[in-house]
Amino acid sequence: MQKSFRAVEPWRKGVEAAINRFGKTRTSLLSSLEAIQDALNFVPEEAAGYLAEIYNLPIAEIFSIMSFYGMLTTEKKGKYVIRICDSLSCHINQKDNLEKYIWGILNIKPGETTPDKKFSLEIVDCLGSCDEAPAMMVNNVIYGKMNTSKLLSILGQLQEKD
Repeated sequence: MQKSFRAVEPWRKGVEAAINRFGKTRTSLLSSLEAIQDALNFVPEEAAGYLAEIYNLPIAEIFSIMSFYGMLTTEKKGKYVIRICDSLSCHINQKDNLEKYIWGILNIKPGETTPDKKFSLEIVDCLGSCDEAPAMMVNNVIYGKMNTSKLLSILGQLQEKD
């Protein structure tokens, strides 16, 4: 019965695609974790257990890998996860203003999710876009040279999507 339940999970196709492409390797494991994260915005314990089973690894190793990669999480997040870069170049280029602006608009602080489960806010060490500082990521899309008007436009577009 449990196997048929797993077959309907929304992330299952992404995991199978990763294994088909890379085999049962560390590369496909990371791609599998990303597929689950993309589908659900987090990796539930059941999915981590499934990966441990098919990769023949202890579940502790799956969680260890997840803890190394900051974008992977076991906590449910909002539909849109906003990540503000806190690298030196972003910090120098007024990332604090963006952070405070988001607090004011969405009424959430880093680590929090809006009550409607639409937005989560995180501060991350680096997004790898130092030449575009300050940088922000929404789910998997990076935005550079951020300012408050650009931020307001992006948030407005996300609100319109739903």
